[in-house]
Amino acid sequence: MNWEFKPGAGGSDLPSDVEPGEPELLEAFDRWIHSSHPNTGRKGCPGRQVLMALALAKEKFEDEYTLNHIGRCAACLDDLKQIKRELTGAGSSR
Repeated sequence: MNWEFKPGAGGSDLPSDVEPGEPELLEAFDRWIHSSHPNTGRKGCPGRQVLMALALAKEKFEDEYTLNHIGRCAACLDDLKQIKRELTGAGSSR
């Protein structure tokens, strides 16, 4: 899956190469993570520099802590999506 984000239905961000059925799954995950794991206190968040490194990674990103954390932290997932929007909106070659 290509994690270049674009505005989707209802203003959500989806990768640009989603397969049939994936938009609904990704939107359901987004709703679930925001209701179950909002992490408004930013506990354990890896920080913008690490999320930027993930967004810019051309090879497999090896930081398992960060990958697992993003899967349970709406705040970091939102930050990562924002970083990707900034990179693609700024004409990045990503």
